[in-house]
Amino acid sequence: RASFVLREDFEALLNATREEPDQAPLEAEMREAAASVLERHEAGDNNVEERDLVEARIVRWALEDLGPLDRPVS
Repeated sequence: RASFVLREDFEALLNATREEPDQAPLEAEMREAAASVLERHEAGDNNVEERDLVEARIVRWALEDLGPLDRPVS
């Protein structure tokens, strides 16, 4: 339904036609960073901060919930 307010109509059109952004490169980067932190921790690196370890575990769990990265990263 058109509201005859140009700005509202334009924003509605953009929202209706906007594609979902490709987050694959960001997801891949986050996976790699989390894996690096976890590997360093498992190797006994004492310089890994607890906050970084918790963040890496949460990132890994969240991305596992999203599923595997099916598409090539550009």
